[in-house]
Amino acid sequence: MSNEEEAQIIEKAKKGDTNAISRLVDTYAPVIFRFSYSICRDQDRA
Repeated sequence: MSNEEEAQIIEKAKKGDTNAISRLVDTYAPVIFRFSYSICRDQDRA
């Protein structure tokens, strides 16, 4: 996803577009989980 496309999706998500929110979650949840897990080393807490 390009920066421009990402910005458009974020703007749509801010306006309550559930498809845009889902796309952001699908894109970033794995990255956020890995980062959280690397800090706490506990899958449930991450």
